[in-house]
Amino acid sequence: MLQQHNIAVMGNSELGRIHIKLLQRLPHVRIKPIDGDLPEEADAFVIAEKTANAMLFLQAIAKTGKPVIFLQPELNSAELDKLNPTIKLQPGFKRRFDPHFLHVKEKITLGVLGQAHVVKMTNRYQQKNSPHHPVITLHDVDMARFITGQEVKEVFAMQSQLNEVETVVATLKMENNMLVTINASCQDEYDQRLEVFGEQGALVVDNVCKTTTHYFSAAGVLSEKPFANSLERYQQAFNLQLEAFLNCVTQPEKEMAAGLKELSAAVRLSEAIQQSIRDNKLIKMI
Repeated sequence: MLQQHNIAVMGNSELGRIHIKLLQRLPHVRIKPIDGDLPEEADAFVIAEKTANAMLFLQAIAKTGKPVIFLQPELNSAELDKLNPTIKLQPGFKRRFDPHFLHVKEKITLGVLGQAHVVKMTNRYQQKNSPHHPVITLHDVDMARFITGQEVKEVFAMQSQLNEVETVVATLKMENNMLVTINASCQDEYDQRLEVFGEQGALVVDNVCKTTTHYFSAAGVLSEKPFANSLERYQQAFNLQLEAFLNCVTQPEKEMAAGLKELSAAVRLSEAIQQSIRDNKLIKMI
């Protein structure tokens, strides 16, 4: 029989509601809302959105010694420095749990490409509030470290504007001299692809569609459009991410798939990219 767990949830965003539904499907989980103070009976916490209160709750959670998953970990270094270094925090780096990206990671680890030379990541999306200002996110730079299994030693990034549309391209040199390029734009439909090229071939992850149905006619071939946003695209990843977190709740000795170290590395890289754009120079990381 599975051990019963009280999981306290904060956040009424769409992302929060998705995770509440996922938790409701689990018979061994009881959901406790966080309205004011932290519920003392909570065994673990889910923080679904970044707010001023969320940062205060993270500090309070750290004092309890209980695990927390922070689904929108878009922090800066000043906010990161305020976190207790002993906090048992799993950042919501959902792409680490996506079956497609995981498959690429496994193939690279098995050595099917031989020595990998270049990783190319595309991140295009429509941003409602600021449609012309793309951002290379913490998720993007975390994937660079996750897929390659390497630390970044140098960063150079550029930003360009054409017809009032901005594009950002960052090049990361890893510690073994592998190159990673990340390009971001807000001009297109949701578009997240990955390519890893090595001495014995390439691994490619295309956009994911709702179905694999194709329509063949005299006019050509039509396929489904890719998922329109991350909430649709990463449903499987959300479920696997939550499952991994709950396994760590059940087995406290188990190491989290990603923790404060991975979040800190992503924040440093994200800020190095912004500095490189601002100062137009190469930034040394190690």
